[in-house]
Amino acid sequence: DRKIGPYPCCTVVEGDCLELMKALPDGCVDAVITDPPYSFGMGSSTSASSKNGGWGDFINGAVFYSVVLSEFRRVSRLATWIFGPWRGFPVLSKASFDVGWPIESQLVWDKGPEVGMGGLRGLRAQYETVALFAQPLFQIADRSAKDIINIPWGGSAPRTNHPAEKPLALLEQIAVWTNGDTILDPFCGSGTTLVAAKKLGRHFLGFEISHDYCEIARRRLAEIDAQPNLFEPKAEQLT
Repeated sequence: DRKIGPYPCCTVVEGDCLELMKALPDGCVDAVITDPPYSFGMGSSTSASSKNGGWGDFINGAVFYSVVLSEFRRVSRLATWIFGPWRGFPVLSKASFDVGWPIESQLVWDKGPEVGMGGLRGLRAQYETVALFAQPLFQIADRSAKDIINIPWGGSAPRTNHPAEKPLALLEQIAVWTNGDTILDPFCGSGTTLVAAKKLGRHFLGFEISHDYCEIARRRLAEIDAQPNLFEPKAEQLT
């Protein structure tokens, strides 16, 4: 059976990704596609001492991104894609300079009419960003690919109860652009990145610290195996 480091391929491993990634060898996956927690609120408060914002959040966020980005750079052979809100972009950019791995491109995901919450005086959020970090061997084959993609949540596959779940179509498109055989999601949550990888016939590995979300991700992957293949070729087509 194929393994990615010490872990069985195409599985969800429960645990802290920073600890789990230590066991992964260099360049063992083609790509990291992940959505880290947006637990810091840079600029979300005018008070520097607020728990929801200020320099404390900025510095903590920069340290967090620097640590995970160093590991993503080490284990990925082609590219790393990191989801984040607009508030987090300056922090991620700072971390990229600290690590010495600049952001190659910034994808803007336009959510369409289903917009998010806005501030008391500002605009309602209609987009999120995805930062692309490229290794020397990486290039998007489709040179017509733009840095804005419109994939509304409306009409997407049924959602899980994960508060930050992304549309399956969005993760599938990113995986196609990456054009790699093996995908790692260290913050896999309810497993949408893994589902996208499996549907595309890629190998994958997911890390998730929450037991409940590990179970949801495993169930979703098992449901793919249980679905009938509507496009299974007939004998005469195979010949």
